[in-house]
Amino acid sequence: MATKPHNHRLPIDRIPPPSGWLLPIYFCVVTLTISIGLLVAGEFSELALRQVLRFSARVAMCAFLLAFSASSLHLLWPTTITRWLRQQRRYLGVSFAATFLLHGIAIGLRVIFFPKGFVDTLNPMVINVGGAAFVIALLMAVTSSNSVQRRLGPAWKGLHWFGNYFILLQFVAGEILRLQKDPVKYAPYGVLLALVILLRIIARLTLTMRKLRNRYAATIGS
Repeated sequence: MATKPHNHRLPIDRIPPPSGWLLPIYFCVVTLTISIGLLVAGEFSELALRQVLRFSARVAMCAFLLAFSASSLHLLWPTTITRWLRQQRRYLGVSFAATFLLHGIAIGLRVIFFPKGFVDTLNPMVINVGGAAFVIALLMAVTSSNSVQRRLGPAWKGLHWFGNYFILLQFVAGEILRLQKDPVKYAPYGVLLALVILLRIIARLTLTMRKLRNRYAATIGS
């Protein structure tokens, strides 16, 4: 009696996505690998370094926006995916900080090796705001553990609330400047940021309405 051949294919749909502290490691490895590939392919030219800058900035922005919108997405659309995003929000935030650091290293490399035409475009406002964003991202990353959260108490929530909105505004300001230079090229990123902000507003309004409705129901019931 003939037996059916065993199927040794890897069940891709059953492989869980990276989670926990593996998530920032995954982000760093992928970002670093592709960045090195771009530099090698471009023979470490100025154009290659500019590609690395754009790529690392987009990866960092995506990680930040996923962390920023995770709770809102789950509130409005409670699914398995949005629940996973909410559970990994802390690690997505650390992933942002790590890839943002790689982006900062790429900026340093361009300043060192290709300063002409780049340093002149940096004004004090860009340097100060960008530097503050790096510091805030680092502070948020090193205070992401449960033990530090317990030690800081209410200050932890204030730090992360301020940091989230400061970095969001920094991304918005950067996209506005880029949209003025090339609206067609940067329009998708501007739309993405606008959608994330709109999503947060809708989620806040929804949560407020739920609280008011529950309070009203409790008042009627009593």
